[in-house]
Amino acid sequence: MKNITPIIDRYAARKKVLAHKKISNHELLREQIRLSNSTLQSLRVSIRSNSFQTKEDEIYFFKHLKPKICGEIKFCACQISFYTEKPNATLFMQKEHIKTELNKLENKKRKNIGFYKYYKNAQTVFDDKYFFRNNGQFNLFNSDNLLCSDPEFNTTHDMLAAEVVYLQKMLQF
Repeated sequence: MKNITPIIDRYAARKKVLAHKKISNHELLREQIRLSNSTLQSLRVSIRSNSFQTKEDEIYFFKHLKPKICGEIKFCACQISFYTEKPNATLFMQKEHIKTELNKLENKKRKNIGFYKYYKNAQTVFDDKYFFRNNGQFNLFNSDNLLCSDPEFNTTHDMLAAEVVYLQKMLQF
């Protein structure tokens, strides 16, 4: 974690600087995505060259740190899409559009409700299966996301955890 902490700290500091920039909301979202992607790349390089000191450190990274950054990317991308696709029509039609989008989010949540509850309730019993690499669990979880994932920088559930983070942010938005 000693190699990861400075990267995460730098990310947090740069996010604060971005928040105070005098730029359009759209440009701010694009900058946040760039920063998050750049941070993920730095983390990927760091993890490939430095192994985690403990299993707990690895689980913490893939359960909390990486999903927060990936969730931020999804959240910003979704906002950009929303502003782009939002109808230029009556207030009623805009509200209907928002309701439709919220229903889509709720359906995503329902699709993975078991994991959503696991993650939101801070359960830990399956952490070594969900958030630990090289445990042979990729074959147990059949998901399209896992087919193209990088086993050095992904676990079976880190991106699903990012989805939970993203859904939380969207439902509060």
